[in-house]
Amino acid sequence: MFLDIGAGILISIISAHYLHVEVSLLWVISGIIFALLPDIDMIAYGLKKIVTKQDVNDHRSFTHYPIIYLPISFILYMYSGMQYSVIFFLCVYFHLIHDTFWLGWGIAWSWPFSDRKYKFFPDKDGAITSKTLLTWTKDEESLIFKKYHNPTWVRDFYFRPNIVAYTEYSVFIIAIIVLLSL
Repeated sequence: MFLDIGAGILISIISAHYLHVEVSLLWVISGIIFALLPDIDMIAYGLKKIVTKQDVNDHRSFTHYPIIYLPISFILYMYSGMQYSVIFFLCVYFHLIHDTFWLGWGIAWSWPFSDRKYKFFPDKDGAITSKTLLTWTKDEESLIFKKYHNPTWVRDFYFRPNIVAYTEYSVFIIAIIVLLSL
């Protein structure tokens, strides 16, 4: 989340320069919202977890299918112009790319042609594994969930020293510093 917010800020600032857009509060907030957008499925995921009182693996569903954002980018282009479609595209796809690494359940990059998900450098029990690529289909997901699920991932990755926490906090802090220096 900190990486998404920081990336949304930085992408909005950098793209404003190249798109000749004023760095306004609306522009930066748009970048943050666009960078967080794929995680909107966390609301349904969280509600399902509360209702069923079980660990479920519904996060990274359709809101993490890269192809759905192409027509949305085009619609934004048609109704809002190039600037918002570009920042939308950059922020959303940054989120999807970084969700392909380390934490979480990978991305179905080839959906709707395949439901296979891809993840580089998967985590296990709070540590990044040496395995380079983990890939699985929807049918294999429950096995992957059992093998790699970490119910304490928030604590393990955000409240303990590790490369993920350092990366996310650093990008976030740098983004805030850059934003405040404008």
